[in-house]
Amino acid sequence: MNILDFHRCFALNTSARDGVDNNTCRTQLIARCELVNQVTSDTGEFFLGKACIGEHMYKDGRIVQVPTAEVCLIFCKDDWLLVKKFANHDDDVIQVGSADDNPPDFDGKQSCWSDFRFHLNHAVARRLSSVEDIINATLAFETLVGRTTIFDASRQWRAVLEYPVAYMNVHPPIKEFTLDVGPILFPDLDSVAMPLIRRMELAYILYKSLDHAEFAVRVPTKINPGAAIQTLHYAKAVEMDATNELFSLSAG
Repeated sequence: MNILDFHRCFALNTSARDGVDNNTCRTQLIARCELVNQVTSDTGEFFLGKACIGEHMYKDGRIVQVPTAEVCLIFCKDDWLLVKKFANHDDDVIQVGSADDNPPDFDGKQSCWSDFRFHLNHAVARRLSSVEDIINATLAFETLVGRTTIFDASRQWRAVLEYPVAYMNVHPPIKEFTLDVGPILFPDLDSVAMPLIRRMELAYILYKSLDHAEFAVRVPTKINPGAAIQTLHYAKAVEMDATNELFSLSAG
């Protein structure tokens, strides 16, 4: 079967201001989420881009924006969602845009995307069907990709999460493994926000069996119990039944 080879998957977008292109950005894609309503026709395919730091491009002087901010984009065919994370959550910027609706840039000026496309590469993969297969593939330095399927409580919504496996623990003597990967896209299955891209959150996924998963979800979090100041942190722990699959993109 074919699986996304995330090392060769990118989004390319060109921004323009006053009808003139001013930047083209290539972003590596590091996670995918397919969200499907099994009752209605609502569906969406979303990709998480690798984060960067806020920057001043093509200008004399300092490149990094101060105060600094971690910036990441979530992409889909019709919309994008930008999250600009500062030290203080009160300063965070969360924007949703599309070809028809582009909010202002950090400097308050209006721009739009004049071009946007995905470059998705697939590779032939084999499914690792046992713990022994997972351990052997890990120790052989094979390229691994995970896929996790989850449902909401009513089983109306199904989400399929895909992600490259950059971190894996294995213990051959006791034949166990523990996966710990992130950030990935994790949908809020209780949300009614529209468009669907607004339901995407960032999380780490962890599991040591193929039928259960835990998620550490990034949410507004007080820096200490008595403080009013919040930041975005992977502080919300969620456990749920899941179908976890692991694939090797290396020849076996």
